[in-house]
Amino acid sequence: NLNVYDLLKHRQVVTVRSQVPFVFVLSLAVLAAAAPRSHTARRLLLGESALYVAAATAFGTASVAKRGEPWSLLPRVVSLFPTMHVFYGLGSFHGWVRAARHRRR
Repeated sequence: NLNVYDLLKHRQVVTVRSQVPFVFVLSLAVLAAAAPRSHTARRLLLGESALYVAAATAFGTASVAKRGEPWSLLPRVVSLFPTMHVFYGLGSFHGWVRAARHRRR
């Protein structure tokens, strides 16, 4: 939401990196909606989810190791990645919807 507001207010260019969580959430939503009717969508959803879990686990492991934290924290650290990315993506979606509504006025 904040990045959309900043973009519109200050006419800043949106970076690809700042939109990755939005695209991630959008792709999950589209694939989940199509999955009941499409074998391809189910396979893509499974592949995207598996890749995300693997990446979150790898980055979580690296983070815990680098900081010398107890390994018992690994599940909590890994769970923070989807929480952060999904809510960042939802916030971006909310910002774009608000911006579109505001432009119509």
